[in-house]
Amino acid sequence: METIYNLQKRAAELRQKTAVGSITPEEVGALHADTLAYMADLERNAGTLGIRKVYASAALMAADTEPTATNGKKLRYGQLVAIYNGQDPEAADNGDIYAWQNPGWLKMGNISNIHALQAMIEEEAAKCSAAIAGVKRQTDSLADRVEKLEKGESGTACACTPIPDNTIDNIINH
Repeated sequence: METIYNLQKRAAELRQKTAVGSITPEEVGALHADTLAYMADLERNAGTLGIRKVYASAALMAADTEPTATNGKKLRYGQLVAIYNGQDPEAADNGDIYAWQNPGWLKMGNISNIHALQAMIEEEAAKCSAAIAGVKRQTDSLADRVEKLEKGESGTACACTPIPDNTIDNIINH
């Protein structure tokens, strides 16, 4: 398969030829055929990812048996559409993503709760940070006490605060 750069180079070489009969019909035809093949490959492969159309409801989408994208081109197998109803932001189908199966649709997922998911992740991260900070404080405190014991600054008994049994489990599970 030719690249765009090779096609441009070949076209420039043809433009440089100015003598009568210096350009053969085969050269022009080959460049034309390779350019069309490049464009067909681009059309086939570059246009598959992305949301091609937005429907107000799943029912409207299901009723569309010959869907066309917003650019007016017929949807191809595997191309994606979304459901979003701006008049009803709480609609159950909002955020659903479907792939055209030619015929029919396959639900791929839902992206409407992405902000809720991000909030849950941030909340869990905050809990983990707090737990880690608590363990670090206890570790630092224990290290200070050990240092004092080694220097003989403390009595014969260690007055360490025991770490609760579930502290390590809480850190691991969060």
